[in-house]
Amino acid sequence: MILDFSVKNFRSIKNRQTFSMVAEPSKIKGDNVFEVSLPKGDSVRLLKSAVIYGANTSGKSNLIKALGSFIQLINRRIAGAGRSVRGYDPFLFASETITEPSFFELSFVFENVKYKYKVGFNLSHILEEELVYFPKGQSNRIFERLGGSDDLLHKIRLGKDFGNKEIDVFSNQLGMNKFGTDTPHELLTKVYVYFDSIEINNAVNRASEKMQIRRISQRFSQPENHIFLTRLKKLIRVADTKITSLDVLSVEEPVPRLIRNATTGTFDSKVENRSSKQIYGVHQFYDHGVAVDTKILDFEEESDGTKSLLWRGGLILETLEKGGVLVFDELDNSLHPKLVKFLVKLFSHPLSNPNNAQLIFATHEVTLLDRDLFRTDQIWFAEKNQFGETEIFSAQDFEGVREDVPFDKWYMAGKFGGLPKIEDIESIFNHE
Repeated sequence: MILDFSVKNFRSIKNRQTFSMVAEPSKIKGDNVFEVSLPKGDSVRLLKSAVIYGANTSGKSNLIKALGSFIQLINRRIAGAGRSVRGYDPFLFASETITEPSFFELSFVFENVKYKYKVGFNLSHILEEELVYFPKGQSNRIFERLGGSDDLLHKIRLGKDFGNKEIDVFSNQLGMNKFGTDTPHELLTKVYVYFDSIEINNAVNRASEKMQIRRISQRFSQPENHIFLTRLKKLIRVADTKITSLDVLSVEEPVPRLIRNATTGTFDSKVENRSSKQIYGVHQFYDHGVAVDTKILDFEEESDGTKSLLWRGGLILETLEKGGVLVFDELDNSLHPKLVKFLVKLFSHPLSNPNNAQLIFATHEVTLLDRDLFRTDQIWFAEKNQFGETEIFSAQDFEGVREDVPFDKWYMAGKFGGLPKIEDIESIFNHE
């Protein structure tokens, strides 16, 4: 469960910006928040969902990319010692930041204990890394990075609860990555798995869409996932797609391979068939207006909106089932606003979200700014200042904003910022 995420010197984000999922004390829309018990009788109230608005190039996508880069820095195997650090992408429009480190910091709750993990890095090295937790209500260091020098090897020192042990890591490798890929640790490997479970998606990325549809197809074909399968079928049906059910068939796909000839040493081309699972939509077949049979249609032939609903809806149902954090950039892409609103409501309803999963998404769709859907602390905006630097802020930050104001009208009237400043038509065509 995410508490807050901070980023500094990444793409359009120059100065430290913090996005929070911690709920304000308000009792409005109680189903939109949940309470997590912490040690020593403490607790924290968190939001089940949050939305980010902003003009094109405002930086809302960069906030999501920052979180994605942080997660990838943790869970991707490094290319090797001495290679560049993946994800280093500093603010390029100020001389003081072009070669300066980037910083990420994530506060989260795992197994009812609060953690804070921060990292600083440049193109070649991890410069700073620290993970602390609060098992008894007080800050306690789990590990820290020593040095940050230009050497190829750095040291990770575990805290006193873990024997002050020192472990070698590559200078371009996070300690958290090492504990998840090649050095098992009773606690830290579980924390690594937590990070790996945070799902971040760009809804306009076609490659991501195809990958997720294949993933859904594979899960759909496993009988032990019958509850998930039933819910996904119902979701596709209730969304008025005119698909009555879903089916998965095994198909043979030709896969070209290069085979080395042991005699000549050359490589010969060979095509092999590979079996894979492919999902189909089941449609009614009519004879003069009377349903007489069904026909299946390869999902690649379905509309963009139907494919979007399948994989995004599938991810949402997975996250609701197991709990966790799901992040989308442009969640509404190719989906009707009414359907997007329905998907968001799944996170606030206690029946559909018993495990308190969290949804974070960016959008331009103003009709989602509904006072019946969100609290003020769930609505965030991104805007660039005069220097091209992204600043993020919540509707909660504005004085006089009550829970009953028409959020959409206020936003379109410019009261929250985050709107593009577009000049008139004459500014393009006059004085040619």
